[in-house]
Amino acid sequence: MTADAVVIDLATDAKGTKLRGKAEPVKDVGIRADRADGIVIRKLTAAHAREHAIYVHEVDGYLLSRFKVFWNGEYGALMFTSDHGLATGCEGAGHGDSAVYPGAAPDTAEQTAEGQRRVNTVIQRCDIHHNTLGYSGTMGNGTRVVNNNFYDNGTAITTDSFYAGGHPGYPQDGAIFEGNRIYSNNFNSFTADSDVEPVVPVPVGVGIMIAGGNGNEIRGNRIWDNWRRGTMLFQVPDAISGSEGTNSTSHRNRYHDNVMGVDLQGQGSPNGVDFWWDGAPAQEDNCWFNNGEVTSDPPAPLLPGSCENTSSGLIYPTRAAELVGCAGAIETGSRDPEQCPWFATPPKPGSSSSARSAAPVGARRGGLSQAMAGSCRLVGTALGCSAFLDRP
Repeated sequence: MTADAVVIDLATDAKGTKLRGKAEPVKDVGIRADRADGIVIRKLTAAHAREHAIYVHEVDGYLLSRFKVFWNGEYGALMFTSDHGLATGCEGAGHGDSAVYPGAAPDTAEQTAEGQRRVNTVIQRCDIHHNTLGYSGTMGNGTRVVNNNFYDNGTAITTDSFYAGGHPGYPQDGAIFEGNRIYSNNFNSFTADSDVEPVVPVPVGVGIMIAGGNGNEIRGNRIWDNWRRGTMLFQVPDAISGSEGTNSTSHRNRYHDNVMGVDLQGQGSPNGVDFWWDGAPAQEDNCWFNNGEVTSDPPAPLLPGSCENTSSGLIYPTRAAELVGCAGAIETGSRDPEQCPWFATPPKPGSSSSARSAAPVGARRGGLSQAMAGSCRLVGTALGCSAFLDRP
């Protein structure tokens, strides 16, 4: 029996609706496992939930196997504060946030109290495409994402520390992204004619984005034809995340043994730039090595190859300009690419328009903390930024 044999279609008109397309939902969630002592969900398709097709919440021990999730409003598979999990052999498309989301995963990596580090969640052998985000994980700690295809998303993979306060697991740390094929993630769900309604603001045209994370490993992936950037790494300042720490995020991230800008046939298919780093002051021990011939911003001499370093912050002002413009746009709910270039489809590398660039409106004055001031507040016991309030 395959995933197509059992279908949970939550569309109002399930008989008259295509699985792979938009539909009006009749239910918020397809399957929910809440504080279960283990759960197995396999060989089924779930589509058109208002929120999530599969919701695994505070579960110790779960298997999601040979499943498909299509056109759910937020997440395909949401695994939240859950441990000992495996999601394997899946397909996910059409989500306003992401197809798979292991958020607030347990602290089993750098912050473990167990005596030794371990992976708590594995996502493997999945085909993830045509979502605003492919994979995402706020405080996605100790996860391993291996041997998947990510293509035709806005951003393929992101993990972040945008929340603090009562959100478990701050700061994000210890994810492993390896052996994935990450390509052609240039889908723009922010256009008026998009068949996916975005619920989270992200840059179009990016392979892997780490927005405030520590000790992550990006290794052995093949990343090509992402028109903005192959990878992005930037700090989320404590003043924005709400943490009471000091310089808490974006340390000890390692990018190595990846193949950049070359497709599976060995043909050149460049990213807009392979590696992008904001270089915020006092970031420690981020490094990029053994990735072959690559392009980077900042240029290679300023992109650390040694894993023992501290950022001087000298390159940060030009990167902060983009982040400030986008922070302001996100806070006001704007999706205007004139204010934040993230929401525009970037030109294909090598095209006549790919060399054009413009500083985002609002990036010409003030600092990043100033632009984000007042954007975060307590929601219950968790602190969140207004653009992300409904996001676990």
